[in-house]
Amino acid sequence: MQNDEIVKICGIARLQDASFAMDLGYDIIGVILDETVPRHGTVDLLENIKDMGATTAAVYTSLESVDHDLASADYIQLHFNHTAEQIKSLKSKSGKGIISVLKYGGNGITESDIGERLNAGADLVLVENREGIVKFLDGLRPLSGNPRIGVAGKIGPSNVGTIRKFGFRFIDASSSLEISPGKKDHSRMKEFIEAARCQHATV
Repeated sequence: MQNDEIVKICGIARLQDASFAMDLGYDIIGVILDETVPRHGTVDLLENIKDMGATTAAVYTSLESVDHDLASADYIQLHFNHTAEQIKSLKSKSGKGIISVLKYGGNGITESDIGERLNAGADLVLVENREGIVKFLDGLRPLSGNPRIGVAGKIGPSNVGTIRKFGFRFIDASSSLEISPGKKDHSRMKEFIEAARCQHATV
């Protein structure tokens, strides 16, 4: 990964989109393993992407789904409410990297909240607001210096530069790079990663 930067693309549902993401240099390719989510993929798709040499994340929306069908991804992304003990257990059981998603509503977050997850074995923590994380960046500024802490939520080519200016080096994008759920816009994918790779700066 370049200069401690991680640019992750999630919601990959087609092999051609994964291949294009690899060519562009995305660091982690995420596949959602929940058929109720419009942009979901499959375990077979994820394994095909991994076989192409990509670093992959299997995105789970419940603890039961992780236990039922643990995919051979590089990372397990916990996209549901979970505890530090569950992180420890899954880390020990799977031997995989853990991406812990923290849903953020602007009600305050501390480094100790993040530290609990990292100390439990999370390799990366992703702070997400599905309505748009950009408007919460001022409150998240104290977290931006840690390359293991990232942000997600309506991040696209038009605002990723703002994310970079606040110092975050782990960025996740999904729906903002789509033509329709599960179908990525290749021109937008290219525009996004070019903007995301710009030189790190702080405000």
